[in-house]
Amino acid sequence: MSIESFCDRYPANLDLRHTVEEIRTGEGKLDRSLVVILAEQLIMEGRDGIREQLNRINPGNTMFAMDPRTFEQIPEEDKQKMFVNYNGIVFGILVCSIENTLIERKCSYSNLRERCNLAGLQFFEMPDGVEEREKFSSEQLRLMYSIAKQDKTLAKFIESEEGIQAMPAILREFVEQTGSLSIIRQKILPSWKERAKFVISS
Repeated sequence: MSIESFCDRYPANLDLRHTVEEIRTGEGKLDRSLVVILAEQLIMEGRDGIREQLNRINPGNTMFAMDPRTFEQIPEEDKQKMFVNYNGIVFGILVCSIENTLIERKCSYSNLRERCNLAGLQFFEMPDGVEEREKFSSEQLRLMYSIAKQDKTLAKFIESEEGIQAMPAILREFVEQTGSLSIIRQKILPSWKERAKFVISS
């Protein structure tokens, strides 16, 4: 189980949409888009890959944060794989959170925290003086909707500066604290876009 497993399990071909539709139906998540269902598989594969590695270091450990204390215990040959799994989780959480923001027209730390907990990712504390729930102006919403319409895989929110700036501040802070942006762009987005385009196609 890992991001490599995700790529093997969900190959970029015309059958992928049907595979993801079956997952959505089987899990009773008909209210969620296929892009979110695919992102959830990315999160689970990354989570399981990390847990497998952590269990070799500290059996029973299921929560993970990319901090020096944890990272220094990881054998050198496993560090790159750990980085990719970690950033796959972060990206998957962002996709799910962005779509939820577009639907609910709000973004909250509690929602982000819940997604991190389900992924086994240690949540970063909410900065002092920041509102728990973020609301948006009509102009902010229009920009987010415009970017989502241009790219239904939602990758543009990460791969372009316009997308980063349009992203809810709560999620932008999350990206900054995880330090994930460059690795997501290099290691995650190419495989994601290659697969997600089949999911969104009619």
